[in-house]
Amino acid sequence: MQDLLAERLTGLVISFLRLGSASHAGQFWADCTRITAQLRGLEADDRRVWRVFQRDLARFQGYLHEQMYGLPMSPAQVFTILRIITAYVDRDIIRQAYPEYSQGTWFDRNLEGLTEQLSQRISWFGDWTSAINDFEGQDTVPLMTIHKSKGLEDHTVCPCQCSAT
Repeated sequence: MQDLLAERLTGLVISFLRLGSASHAGQFWADCTRITAQLRGLEADDRRVWRVFQRDLARFQGYLHEQMYGLPMSPAQVFTILRIITAYVDRDIIRQAYPEYSQGTWFDRNLEGLTEQLSQRISWFGDWTSAINDFEGQDTVPLMTIHKSKGLEDHTVCPCQCSAT
């Protein structure tokens, strides 16, 4: 789960899921604009291209929202939504931009993992926002496994520099 959360594909998909599920896009709009413009190599100083891009993204946001809330929530719907997002951004562009997805099945395996995790949360919560929040661990206390904490020194674990060893 932690590895899946650290994937760049996960960050991209979650940004678009938030864009499609939000009533006020604000930061999510900015995130998706930045991600997509960067992946497509768009220059902010070309106003005509930028306006076309912004209109296209706005249309996609509306379409994504319709798809997310117009179908019954199910694993098949989650799979469809993730495919819609990766098709809009363009799988080939993602694979070119992020070398870890350029060969083999890593891209598809991460998409399958996302589908599984989000489907499970959709069945628990029944809505996209709660499912995404839970997936990202919002309002939770992060735990560190012994493996992940290996090498932490006492002064890192106990910042007060006391002798709590």
